[in-house]
Amino acid sequence: HPMTVIFHFCALSTICSGLAMIPNFTMPDSGTLLQLFLLGIFSAGGQFGLTYGVQKAPASQTGIYDCSGLVFSIFLGWLILSEPLKISTLIGSALIIAGGLWSYLYYKNADQQSS
Repeated sequence: HPMTVIFHFCALSTICSGLAMIPNFTMPDSGTLLQLFLLGIFSAGGQFGLTYGVQKAPASQTGIYDCSGLVFSIFLGWLILSEPLKISTLIGSALIIAGGLWSYLYYKNADQQSS
């Protein structure tokens, strides 16, 4: 069941994060605590969407879109944090986007031919 997958993913993430922060724990201020809370809410929403999406469609059709998070992270890092873009990063992002587009068009055509 999707809720079981989500529960185990969240439980393992919480335990691993808790163990990693033990040596250098610092109590966050109220602004940081709010940001962490919102990060948790949006992450949970994304995990629900991803888990239910994979349940509704075959992994062969949804797997490539899972990699799109990398492209968004690269773009947001460049836009918000002014991180430099390497040529290898741009090539990798282009390959991910091209793979997603190819997958979309391939399965769209396959659905139209089977109808």
